[in-house]
Amino acid sequence: MLDDRPPRSTSIAVGVVVLAVLAFVILRKPKRPEPPPSVSPASAPVAPYSSAAADQLASAMAELEKLPISEGPPLAKIQAALEGVGNSEKGFKLPDGRDPPPLPEGTPRAIRIGVVLVRYQGAQLATFDEPPRDQALARAQQLAALAKTDFAAAAKAGDTGSATDIGRVERGLLEPGTQYVLFTLPIGATSEVLDTPRGFWIARRIR
Repeated sequence: MLDDRPPRSTSIAVGVVVLAVLAFVILRKPKRPEPPPSVSPASAPVAPYSSAAADQLASAMAELEKLPISEGPPLAKIQAALEGVGNSEKGFKLPDGRDPPPLPEGTPRAIRIGVVLVRYQGAQLATFDEPPRDQALARAQQLAALAKTDFAAAAKAGDTGSATDIGRVERGLLEPGTQYVLFTLPIGATSEVLDTPRGFWIARRIR
């Protein structure tokens, strides 16, 4: 009798597609049904995932890791793109490594900022072909120097998601360290390079 079962490579390909779709749905699932603040999606922080979603993603990644990379480039690309996409501890401390103190009395409930974004491998929503972190940092430092004199030019040279005005950012949206730096930044001032879960940020406070 002829074996009607599909070839092993076909089964693996189908499994990879299903797991990739599952991971994509989990990562895109919002934490709450309320509409987000007026921050551009490309540069907006990713809300923390629920424990159930994290467990589902971990299970999906475990299944992907069981499949052989030698089955073809698509599988390698999917695994690389998903690497490090989960929650991140970056931005929870100040750039010097200290825990951020409470925001000063009189700090506004919301600010408006512009952001120059530089992504790197492992940052949230970064593609598999982003540069390594050290190369991205060198580029971010160059853009930070430019941003001090011409923020618009730096934003134009940054990655997709960079903008001279990303809109209103409320307290509690950003990580504690990043929030402290930006909410205490004088109006019109530009930050140094900040390492966030989304990649490196150079931010300018508009108001």
